[in-house]
Amino acid sequence: MDRKTIMSVKHLSTGSTCPPQAPGTLRMYSMRYCPFAQRTRLVLAHKKIPHELVNVNLQFKPEWFFDKNPVGLVPTLEQNGKCVYESGVCDEYLDEVYPQNKLTPEDPYEKAQMKILMERFGKVMAASQKVKTNQDAPDEYLPAYYEALQVFEDALTGTYFGGNKLNMLDLHIWPWMEKAAKWSVMWTLDLLPRDKFPKLRAWSDAMFETDAARGGGTDLTYYKEVMEEYKLFFSGSKEVKVDYDRGV
Repeated sequence: MDRKTIMSVKHLSTGSTCPPQAPGTLRMYSMRYCPFAQRTRLVLAHKKIPHELVNVNLQFKPEWFFDKNPVGLVPTLEQNGKCVYESGVCDEYLDEVYPQNKLTPEDPYEKAQMKILMERFGKVMAASQKVKTNQDAPDEYLPAYYEALQVFEDALTGTYFGGNKLNMLDLHIWPWMEKAAKWSVMWTLDLLPRDKFPKLRAWSDAMFETDAARGGGTDLTYYKEVMEEYKLFFSGSKEVKVDYDRGV
């Protein structure tokens, strides 16, 4: 499934009916702009796994969706009545069930080092969120963000974090780094300055050309507008409806 198709599937909301699913079909429940769901879409694209997509409105969730995932979040995978959720769990599950284009190192030490960096990326996510929500005063928050990101600049020794081929870490962090690489186009702040992070900029350039990013990436055409609505909604403006289907 390509990015154009992903971004053209409308979101099902409260009061909708769950679409019928053919036996044996792998289905992913997603949301166009959710970075956690994007992680799993990237794995599906990288491995070229046939599947169908159902987008879910996370502001007005369908009642039936809680039968698939009791916490009501994406990504969620379903096949033959069995459901798996949480992005890390979904991604490891797919890597085991569909072993082609393996993303997890066989060597236990290499696997452990990859997972350590996956955990440490949480600091980048937290620090970048502070910068993004305080763009009028970024200097207060940029040092902590740069410090967290420097760990990944230093860890990158090849084209990808897996060396000459992608591994799970590349796909795990890409949903956030994809936006960071394009942030200065959508807003004025550069979240991935080439002079500070030359290796990560070269990595992001390479990532944009991968089958994973092309197939599982986010169409950023309406990203800024959707994020502005999110910001209003989570700041307490509960009457704001996030238009997940903008542009469809």
